[in-house]
Amino acid sequence: VGSSYTVDQLLTAMIGDSDNGAKDVLLSTVDQNALAETYTDLGIANPNNVSGDYLISPKIYSLFFRVLYNSTYLNPTMSEKALQLLGLADFKDGLIAGLPQNTKTAQKYGEHVNGDKSGQPAGIELHDCGIIYEPTHPYILCVMTKSSNNDVTKLEHTISDISKLVYQEVHSNYQ
Repeated sequence: VGSSYTVDQLLTAMIGDSDNGAKDVLLSTVDQNALAETYTDLGIANPNNVSGDYLISPKIYSLFFRVLYNSTYLNPTMSEKALQLLGLADFKDGLIAGLPQNTKTAQKYGEHVNGDKSGQPAGIELHDCGIIYEPTHPYILCVMTKSSNNDVTKLEHTISDISKLVYQEVHSNYQ
């Protein structure tokens, strides 16, 4: 509060640190009609038009990575900039934990605490999606998890175990 930030600083905080405050500041400056048009162009439900919780499947979420990787929505320069920002993600306990050291990724994670009617925590969701730059065959992996006992460590291990298995399979098939 009371500080000034560049758009690049906010984008870096929003993506690299999963900072929802930075996201909110950026969203407050975006033309909402242009944003709605983007959702329409991509064939995705606009969160502003959904009553209740906005749910997105791993298949739909992975679409964002696919259009960036293939530069089919943004131009190649802006797609690459977005992928570079996604490469800054500081969450190392999900997809990245299941990969060989120094494997390049472009990923986004998110955590959501579900509450019961009294406002008490009633479970947690942890999602990690991204592009894994396997040396000969890059691929997109999106893992979404949920636990009713608030054990985020178990969710992290689930994501990293799946990431490891997928990497091993992809790597062995394309050598």
